[in-house]
Amino acid sequence: MALPVSVATWVSAPAVSAAFGAQDRAALQSASAHGSRIAWAPSVVLCGMGLACVLGALVLPEPVLSPQMALVFAVMLCGALGQAFWASGYTVATLTDGPALSFAARLIVLAGYLAMAFGQGAGLSALGNALAYVVAMSAGSFWLWMALRRRCGVDTSAAVLWRDGGLLWRTF
Repeated sequence: MALPVSVATWVSAPAVSAAFGAQDRAALQSASAHGSRIAWAPSVVLCGMGLACVLGALVLPEPVLSPQMALVFAVMLCGALGQAFWASGYTVATLTDGPALSFAARLIVLAGYLAMAFGQGAGLSALGNALAYVVAMSAGSFWLWMALRRRCGVDTSAAVLWRDGGLLWRTF
């Protein structure tokens, strides 16, 4: 699921950079939404396919996954979908005057994950590890989204797609 996010970054980066250079907040919002539009729909499809495969692996005559591992995969897939939802934030932060915000968001992720992992110690299960990772990643991305809204007045989440009616995948 990282591929749609990577493609969105590659495609939207020039527009994000140009909009910031021109100090055009509307163009920056549009460039961010463009990245979200590219990343979101393929990520939803890939997550759905992944969840279907996990479910399928459980219902085979001889299941290839335990219910616990299936839950771990489902949590990780949903976490990846969450990252696709917040993906434009890292692009906007890095290509504008906010690299320090991007760095701070990654520190939040690292500190949050380590706190949860060390809090559980040796008793940390695979599911606990997956949940700690997804919660930490989501917290860092949410914090970055809030910081960019405050600093630039730009919504870098995929939620902007519902507001402008642009849920369809396109590169223009």
